[in-house]
Amino acid sequence: MLVHRLIAFGRLLAVYLVLFASVATAPQVTLAQSVTLSQPVATHDDLAVVLEAGSKLERERRWAEALSHYEDALKQHPQRPDLQQRVSLARAHYEVCRRYNDQSYNTALSTLTERDALAIYEEVLLKVQSHYVHEPQWQRIVNIGQINMQVAVTEPLFVSKYLSSAPVEKLTALQRDVEQIILSRSVADRRQASQVVQTVAATLRDRYGLPAQAAILEFVSGAAAALDEYSSFLTGGQMDELFSQIEGNFVGLGVELKTEPAGLSIVNVIPNGPAYTGGIRNGDLIVSVDGKTPADCSPDTLADMLRGPEGTKVVVAVKNSNGGLQSLTLTR
Repeated sequence: MLVHRLIAFGRLLAVYLVLFASVATAPQVTLAQSVTLSQPVATHDDLAVVLEAGSKLERERRWAEALSHYEDALKQHPQRPDLQQRVSLARAHYEVCRRYNDQSYNTALSTLTERDALAIYEEVLLKVQSHYVHEPQWQRIVNIGQINMQVAVTEPLFVSKYLSSAPVEKLTALQRDVEQIILSRSVADRRQASQVVQTVAATLRDRYGLPAQAAILEFVSGAAAALDEYSSFLTGGQMDELFSQIEGNFVGLGVELKTEPAGLSIVNVIPNGPAYTGGIRNGDLIVSVDGKTPADCSPDTLADMLRGPEGTKVVVAVKNSNGGLQSLTLTR
């Protein structure tokens, strides 16, 4: 079973599928209709501003902010297919970066064989078929995996790991090959989904030298993301973090923050928490955590470093709104 196999890998890789059932379909539809009707009519200029702001975040590779931006816009304009597409692409970029910034994922990948990865993919498909509340849309499941794979070869972390010597033209050809293989196949069940992914992985391995297991895991992630907005792939590190939060083993500093290229921007400070007591205020920017800066690791990694067992200490460098810089030792 998948759980046993992942435990055998030292819990370094995990797939977490949150499968939500709708128990009150009719009221939900009515509510959605009423919300849609109450929204103001969007003008072309409004959406142009939204899309341009999102494009700027994309150019700066600020994928977490881009995803949040597009999701907020989509709530206001739920019928816009261009916004839906932007959400899907931003999420794919964000998740690729998140996975390849996670050492647990990289370690797990180094231990997986192509056969292991394919077994994981097939078991995920089986669990979706057996337990998901709706009939699986197999073509969509494969298509979202295709998006993940095509996005991955535009991300520097992925390219530097597997395709560092490939020119841009070759990366473009790789994307085109993935698309052509999937367009040429009909995917009506999980067996056909698995066969298509095997073909894609073998083609990328033979033509471009991309490890098949790396390609297959992009489709694993895509299979989770294709179900609904609440389902996603978690690495071993993310799974451990989730259980730590559920079990109450790990705590933080009492801040709400968002990641930025320069560090961690403080959105809200909980009164009387460790951060508030230490002097951190809304609008401040954490520029290092225990000596690590955004130049050393990703902002997501810095955010993870703020958490730890209760009573332990963390040293942060904080820049305030006036540009002043101070070092604080805070107790979680």
